[in-house]
Amino acid sequence: MPLTVTTSSRGWTTLRWLEADDARVVPVALDLARLPGAYVNLEYRSAEVSQSLWSSRLWREALSMAPLGWNEPGQASTTWRPHRPLFRHQEAGVDFLVRHGGGICADQMGLGKTTTAIVAAERMAQAESPHAARLIIAPGFTRDVWLRELLALGAVERPEQFCAVRSRNVFDPSFRPSEALWWFVHYEIANDWASRLVTNARGRPVVAIIDEAHWIKNGKSQRAKGAAVAAGSAACRILLSGTPLLNRPSELWSLLSVLDGPRSWGSPVEFRQRYCGAFHDGYGWQDGIMPTNQGELSERLSRRYLRRTVDEAGLDLPALSRQVYPVDQDDPALRAEEQTLIQSVGGVSALLDALDRGAFGAEILRALSRLGKITSKLKLRSTAEHLRGLLAQAEPAVCFVHERVTAEQLGRSLAEGTEPQAFVATGEVPQALRDEMVARFQAGERMALIATYGAMREGVTLHRARSVVLHDLSWRPADVLQAEARVHRIGQRRGCVSTWMMLANSFDTILARTLITKAQRIASTLGDSSAADALDEVGAAAFAGTSIDEEAQRLIAAYSTEF
Repeated sequence: MPLTVTTSSRGWTTLRWLEADDARVVPVALDLARLPGAYVNLEYRSAEVSQSLWSSRLWREALSMAPLGWNEPGQASTTWRPHRPLFRHQEAGVDFLVRHGGGICADQMGLGKTTTAIVAAERMAQAESPHAARLIIAPGFTRDVWLRELLALGAVERPEQFCAVRSRNVFDPSFRPSEALWWFVHYEIANDWASRLVTNARGRPVVAIIDEAHWIKNGKSQRAKGAAVAAGSAACRILLSGTPLLNRPSELWSLLSVLDGPRSWGSPVEFRQRYCGAFHDGYGWQDGIMPTNQGELSERLSRRYLRRTVDEAGLDLPALSRQVYPVDQDDPALRAEEQTLIQSVGGVSALLDALDRGAFGAEILRALSRLGKITSKLKLRSTAEHLRGLLAQAEPAVCFVHERVTAEQLGRSLAEGTEPQAFVATGEVPQALRDEMVARFQAGERMALIATYGAMREGVTLHRARSVVLHDLSWRPADVLQAEARVHRIGQRRGCVSTWMMLANSFDTILARTLITKAQRIASTLGDSSAADALDEVGAAAFAGTSIDEEAQRLIAAYSTEF
């Protein structure tokens, strides 16, 4: 067999052969590439030059004839049907996940990924091992959402068939493996339960769903390690995230490694070198500003990653429009502090350069945090006025901020006498009370809900409102899109409006430029232009400048004129 196989000390396997021997070698390569958790680097030699097969026409044709995965097309179980019909895009998503034995479902927020995952998991379980458990690893606040959806779809017939562990104690009676078919474990305790999920009366789960998978983007975190171990015992894994890439392409490594197993996508450094243009600067590895080898990555992701937008799904959702609310508030003392902070870290150029490289010292991080607070404070009055205007028109509204203090100040500003008009949801509010706030708001009580991004940007439906107000911009495009998706989702019957409160020549200016850069990376890596389109619609470029030097000079000139 004219095929050579070499392995590296890091666990990679490389197959090499001559182009003339394709017919005999490709079937072997396909079989090897199917091995769970295996990473096989495939190369063929043409004119004595090694070429990666991932991006070649031959490889694409081979995959189209014999797709990778433990189910071939048409083998999906048809014996189980949910209690309610699925949308067409959900059925297509189920088929993709079943055919490929799992994957990352990254549909745009509001398209019903939970439903898609449950149906796919149940069909795979029915085909593989009907009596084995199905595992969900997710943030704790999504527990009730999962139970409601499982009951509505008929994946469980009664609540007792679902158990959610609530303690790190692996002998906690909340875990009922004999009685419950679906198990729920939240991220913070997943690592503690890894062994118990295998050694129990029912045995290891047949399929694992990992919800809000961007929570494990840092492969060194306890969340990621726990999810990898707990889900690793399952034969198949489904990851869900409307925003799988928050900042840089390197964040995909952790998600893909949990999905396909250790070493399946190489080491973190190898992944970064290949797809993030990483280089060693003498102190450590730094990612390049833009991704690399994107054609190859796209080819590899085509069988592991599924993303559809609202338009692509063909849903008749009402339109979402975005607008900037230009804030015209000032405070000489705060502006002077702002200028002093910028000068203390080397000027605007130093800040923008640190943001582009993703490298922050403690001093710059402190400056950025304080700059954000100054800008947020300068916008308070305008945001309160805008919210009051919406409420005066009997228009419910949802507003997102960064900090608890800001949320509470806005909440007080909307009170009529002693009667509050807004619910205020922050991370300090217990989850059960936040769930109650959502239910009461959706039922028509109070006219506004003000929340910190961390408290309600995910897993919450707030489509009683059609207006969402972003008082603070976020560092990450994903946070903005998640916030908008709380109101613009399946079930919304009216056109939605997202209002971005922005103060020129401020921290918002720096954030706008950072968001544009990150959105370009996301579009280049995943082909997802949602964030870039949102920033373009609100005209963020008008706030951001086109280069570090240009932006620095523009801001310096603005500050010099004002002071």
